Amino acid sequence: MALLTGLAVLLYVGAATGLSAIPGYAEMRHTLAGVRWPWLLASLAGVAAAFAGYLLAWRGIARGAGAGGSLSRRQRLAAVTAGFGGFIGRGGSAIDRYAMLASGMDKREADVRLAGIDALEHTPLALGCCVAAFYCLAVHRTDPPPLDFVWPWAVGPLLGAAVVIPLVIRYRDRFRDARGFRRYLGIGLDSVALLGKLARDPAYGSFAFAGMTLFWAGEMFALWAALAAFGAWVPVPFVILAVAVGYVLTRRAAPLGGAGFIDACLAL
Repeated sequence: MALLTGLAVLLYVGAATGLSAIPGYAEMRHTLAGVRWPWLLASLAGVAAAFAGYLLAWRGIARGAGAGGSLSRRQRLAAVTAGFGGFIGRGGSAIDRYAMLASGMDKREADVRLAGIDALEHTPLALGCCVAAFYCLAVHRTDPPPLDFVWPWAVGPLLGAAVVIPLVIRYRDRFRDARGFRRYLGIGLDSVALLGKLARDPAYGSFAFAGMTLFWAGEMFALWAALAAFGAWVPVPFVILAVAVGYVLTRRAAPLGGAGFIDACLAL
């Protein structure tokens, strides 16, 4: 664990060093000297809100819609905290799966709920990006961001929903007990159906959807406030699209919490 944590720190430092070389180290020193600390603290508060939101969403996924396992509040907090850390070589989803199996879930249900977390992560992000993209197109604010950032997010979520929802309704039962590649397809279809079940579960569904919305709102505010700390006042729709492009792979799904790699992708 110490070795992996040290490696994560090196990756963060390496990404920061490499990205600083783009504007030049002299320019970076000048920029860092003018940092507005209140906005930086506000950015940290956004990260904390995002963590709290993810914890609520994890609770909704792990306990809602007839979940077969049970975890205490401390166990859920430990699983989410470890999953966000930079010392899990296989990514935070490995911790999620371990916790769900330890709670008493069978393997397939745990796999469905893990895929459900991924689907839940990207659902509010896709909706927010779709709205932001249409806004940019409606007010002719497309350079920046470039059209190849805007049009995919305007069309993709709607097209994806039009394709996936009929597949879930028609083929989910057929692939439930399949083997090989079809097994993973069945898990994916069941994970989308799980979101529908959570939407009808007021006890835990509200935790899942509201929590994940808070997660992305906190992440986006953290980015906006961090940019404001260095004098960059970026319009909110641009921030939403930037987060969507940079977080196609979320940090919990990446090895070592996405150390270095996610930072470089998001910045570029």
